[in-house]
Amino acid sequence: MGNALTLGGYRIPGWLLIVYAILFTLLGWSASGIWAAYRYPPPSAVSAESSTALPAPALAPAALSPHVCIDGELAPLRYSAHVYADEPRRRSVTFNGQRYLEGDRLPCGEVVAQIQPSLVILERGERVIILDALEDWIGSAPNRENVNERE
Repeated sequence: MGNALTLGGYRIPGWLLIVYAILFTLLGWSASGIWAAYRYPPPSAVSAESSTALPAPALAPAALSPHVCIDGELAPLRYSAHVYADEPRRRSVTFNGQRYLEGDRLPCGEVVAQIQPSLVILERGERVIILDALEDWIGSAPNRENVNERE
């Protein structure tokens, strides 16, 4: 018995290690969900004060021309400014010389749902339209790349 290895200290049972692993996994999942919700708030969380569109400082002649709203089509948009900030109330985009905040409604009924660092998300009924930042939209029905149907 002179060569026997002696173990000292406290041994953690195997079942307790499994419980700890499950708890840490659940903690990580819940923390990532909380962080994602903090980073990208839902459009309904936008304050009511952003319900009116503010005019941009200068309007080009193209912005003054009337546009026709056709069902199922997105009207032409001249994308001239994209401002992203950590605070949702400071985010804005400028389409056709008109400044819009999150939650504002475009002339043909699309709602500016989210303004993200490199894109803007518009909603119209069950359709979600994703536009890259500062790229003009020539008009017509959005293709499948830009539109997601809600389920």
